[in-house]
Amino acid sequence: MEVPEILKKLEADWKPEYFKNLNGEAFITLEKSGADLTFDVTSGKFENFLRGHAYKNYEIVLSDSKTEKLLTIIRSKSLFEDMQKEVAVRCGWSQDRQTIYHDLGDQYVQIDRYGWSIVKKAPIPFVRYGFLGKQVKPEKIGDLTDVLPFFNLSSEDDKLLLLVFIVSCFIPDIPHPVLAIHGIQGSAKTTALRFLLSLVDPSPVADTQTLSMQDFLQTVSHRWVTPLDNQTNLSTDYSDLLCKVVTGTGFAKRMLYTNNDDFIQHIQRIVILNGISLPISKSDILDRCLILELERIKDCDRRDEADLKNEFEQLKPKILGACFHILSLAISHKSEIRLCQKPRLADFAIWGCAIAKALGLPQEKFIDAFNLNVKRQHQEAIAASPLADAVYSFMIERKDEYNSTMTEALNDITRHAINRGQNYRSLPQSTRSFGKKIKELTTNLQSVHLIVERKRTTTRNIRIFWENGAPS
Repeated sequence: MEVPEILKKLEADWKPEYFKNLNGEAFITLEKSGADLTFDVTSGKFENFLRGHAYKNYEIVLSDSKTEKLLTIIRSKSLFEDMQKEVAVRCGWSQDRQTIYHDLGDQYVQIDRYGWSIVKKAPIPFVRYGFLGKQVKPEKIGDLTDVLPFFNLSSEDDKLLLLVFIVSCFIPDIPHPVLAIHGIQGSAKTTALRFLLSLVDPSPVADTQTLSMQDFLQTVSHRWVTPLDNQTNLSTDYSDLLCKVVTGTGFAKRMLYTNNDDFIQHIQRIVILNGISLPISKSDILDRCLILELERIKDCDRRDEADLKNEFEQLKPKILGACFHILSLAISHKSEIRLCQKPRLADFAIWGCAIAKALGLPQEKFIDAFNLNVKRQHQEAIAASPLADAVYSFMIERKDEYNSTMTEALNDITRHAINRGQNYRSLPQSTRSFGKKIKELTTNLQSVHLIVERKRTTTRNIRIFWENGAPS
């Protein structure tokens, strides 16, 4: 059987829809057993599906050359048909932005302001890469707070932030904060990450390796939640990359190694990471973090991991159903939310207020907890920066306003740091670097009432002063 005849049979069986996604990549949606299956045409998964279908239904073993020809034709149809669609991974909005669909791996959950239900088909294409694991069937009667005993949090504010974050993980197309979990050994950080992943985006792979940038982006694009377990210190490059991943910035990617063609790939995903201490230090990524510290579990309270996992698995259908119930209520509340001041990650803050209301709490309760987290972000940024620490100490000792050129300021602050035993190599070594670093830290220093103003006249000048006078 020749390729055109095989393709004709395949199209009669599948009723395919050829299209490209918003990144310009080739996709195909097939109808099988009353359900729709969407494939990345270039994936090995689709090639295996193609070969398997031909063998099972036509008793044909496709040769490599015929398979390649079929894939080339199918890819051409997808790329050159005048149809482009957004392809969802795990979560997606309906076209009218009124309904959220969540992929369980074999069915879908449909969530809107009127409630939620399980449906066999979704009106938008979902692609299932190898990272996507099958999710349990959610149950209608559940309590979201049943998840809290599995996370050793002491603060009520942190518990609220965790609940809001979990529900927000089922909301697509918004910048989510990076959930940064830290705690000393014995605080069950890895277990917490695995439970979160199991609930929100189960996967056969419970961690993401930070290998090359391109490999990392490939992995991130193929899963909804990116888990980073037991991180020690993320490099500047990876910190910058995570900022782009959570905000949905486009990335340039080579089409083939044999040519110079690029295409822009847009990725917006959820990131959860953990470590004994926070593995991130750049203020830009810290500003996009939800920071939760887990308490060490007392020896008398420590449980066998298998028993804990078994208990979580038994509760998971009800907890998952509670997530969808709370999300449905939050969708109906969202239009009521008004914020006097919109923080960074404003979409998440608005949804957070709506989720808090769905939980039966005033939106101010969430805003207070969120603002406390913002303060924590600034504290972590200052603690992680030798320059911020030196500037703060310098101004504590000085007390009055400081005006100087950038060059003199760097020299004065460096001298002060050396006198107090700080390694001068940890500070900027040039005026240019000093100006860049102090700009990044301006907002963080302002959180401790230290104002930095930079002025450019014939020289580059800097003014540093206490907002309400130096602390006593």
